[in-house]
Amino acid sequence: MVESRTVIPANKFTPGTISTNATRKHFVKVVVIGDSFVGKTSLIQMFEHSRFTEHFKPTIGADFSNKEIQLEEGIVILQI
Repeated sequence: MVESRTVIPANKFTPGTISTNATRKHFVKVVVIGDSFVGKTSLIQMFEHSRFTEHFKPTIGADFSNKEIQLEEGIVILQI
């Protein structure tokens, strides 16, 4: 019996991986912008880690985090 394999690219910059279950991965980039001290970091922390911290140090420049969500159609990876 010949096993069916599907090549699923990790993203457009890296080579694909071989998978036998053909799980689709989708990459989505989310940009959160706004005025200072309005809760952008708190919102992202609540979404990513399900926790709320009342006091954060101000974010200078940019901050990145990733969250992987499993759906019936495949996996969605959010880069926030």
